[in-house]
Amino acid sequence: MRKAAPLFLIALTITVAFCTCSGKKVSFSQEVSPILKKHCVTCHYPGNEFNESRLAMNTYESLMQGGMHGSPVVPGNADSSLVIKKLGPNPPFGRQMPLMSKEKLSEEEVALIAKWINQGANDN
Repeated sequence: MRKAAPLFLIALTITVAFCTCSGKKVSFSQEVSPILKKHCVTCHYPGNEFNESRLAMNTYESLMQGGMHGSPVVPGNADSSLVIKKLGPNPPFGRQMPLMSKEKLSEEEVALIAKWINQGANDN
């Protein structure tokens, strides 16, 4: 399983580089939030007793506030952002997200989130 990590990172880097070339700003409300709601908010919402990380992802504010491990987003640096690391095949701790969904995020969805982070992770 460890061999998948370099391939994932290479594919993600190429996709992010390709996406970053277009000057279009990624919108949190129109593009990132729907991805989070589709894949993440099922577990990451306030008050979910089974959400061990205590990370809520239902709003921009709750996402940026973070949980037990701090904020999962480092504005301007997707590679250092825990949200990107946890979506990969070999996260730094725990298991790959999303846990409860059989449908993982597509490379394009991960790349879009990474591009938004690299653009400063604005509330737009």
